[in-house]
Amino acid sequence: MSGAEPDLPFLPAQGPPRLRLASASGELLWMGTVLASVGLVALAIGFAVVPVSRFSPLEATGSIVLFLLTTFAAVTGVTLGRRSGPEVMYWQKFERAPQPPPHGWLESRRRTAVRAVVAAIGLVLALAIGAAVGLAVTLLLIGKPRDEILIHLPGAAELIAAGWTLVCGFAALRIGTWFARWESRRRRRLLCRPLSAGVLAHVYYVAESARDR
Repeated sequence: MSGAEPDLPFLPAQGPPRLRLASASGELLWMGTVLASVGLVALAIGFAVVPVSRFSPLEATGSIVLFLLTTFAAVTGVTLGRRSGPEVMYWQKFERAPQPPPHGWLESRRRTAVRAVVAAIGLVLALAIGAAVGLAVTLLLIGKPRDEILIHLPGAAELIAAGWTLVCGFAALRIGTWFARWESRRRRRLLCRPLSAGVLAHVYYVAESARDR
C-alpha cells in the first residue's frame, strides 16, 4: 500500500545500567589505614628533617593557626547544631537504607582495596598542595614579607599536610569502625557506590550478610 509507513524492527527495552557497589566499611578502613600510615611516617620524617627550630615566630604562628583552624572547622561542621553524635546520625541513615537495586552488583574486595589506596594517595597529594597554598596565603595575611615566604614554606607545608593526613586517616578508621559495628549487630552489609563511604547522606544500601544467605 503506497504511503504506508514501513514496519520498524522490534527493539527490546533496555533496563537501567548496572550499578557497581562496594563495601562501605571496607572502603573506609582501607583508606583510613593508608592515610594514617602515611601521616605517621610523614610526620616522623618531617620532624627529623625540617628545621622547625629555625622557623620565625610568624612562620610558627601561621602554621599552627592554619592547622588548628582547618581541623576545628572540619570537626565543627559535622557536629555543630546537631543533637545526636555522628555515630547516631550514621545509624539513622542505615536503618532507613533500602536494599540494593536488582541491577546492582558487588565488586570484589580486592578491587575495593586497590581503589581505596589510590584514592588515599590522591588525597595526600591534594592535601600537600592545599597546605602549601593555604600556608602561603596565611603568612601573607599575618604580615610575612612576600620575599621571605618561600624560605621555610616547603617544610612547614609538609608538616601541616602530614598532620591533616593523619587526622583524615584516624577519622576514616573511626567511621569505618562504626560501620563495621552496625553490620555486626544487624548482621547486614552496608554497600554504597565507589568512593561514597563516609558521606552523611542517603547513599547506602543494606544487604544480607554472607552467612545469612
